[in-house]
Amino acid sequence: VGRFNSAKKIDEIINLINFCANKNRNLNFAIATSSDISKEISRLTNHALLQTKIINKPRLSDNEINKIVSESIVVLALQPHITQSGVLPVCFMNGTPLIARDIEGFSQFVDHESNGMLVSADLDHGQIFESIRYIDSNIESMSKKCRESYQQVFSIEQFESYYEWLIEKDCSEI
Repeated sequence: VGRFNSAKKIDEIINLINFCANKNRNLNFAIATSSDISKEISRLTNHALLQTKIINKPRLSDNEINKIVSESIVVLALQPHITQSGVLPVCFMNGTPLIARDIEGFSQFVDHESNGMLVSADLDHGQIFESIRYIDSNIESMSKKCRESYQQVFSIEQFESYYEWLIEKDCSEI
């Protein structure tokens, strides 16, 4: 979901979709982006294409992004480094768990097996598939935990508790 660049590792997502299709894992995927991903999409096998909804247009509204996230059981955030992505709060806001690498930036917010899953850096496709199955089997409680995480950390009501120091700072010091 969102804009793709080399840091977001869409190639890893394509590899995972192909893996699941090849292993006859009955999963449906969605890719929603305004980025040109035609080269990457061409790497999907025919079977994988049948299991993948692709939304690729010049502009995606916040409503469209929220819709695709809220309709998903899980969102994959497989990038090896944190970028300026807002995927984590958007997922939590929509009650959608995510699977992310066990790296700082995700690991401080994703409570493994509670509001999402953390996977190893080597991106073992079997581990990711099992994480998807776990979330699917526990979606009701995990979705609730995602919303709780959003309310506790990312909602506007929490702004002052995290940024009060900035509000009170003398503007001449900025």
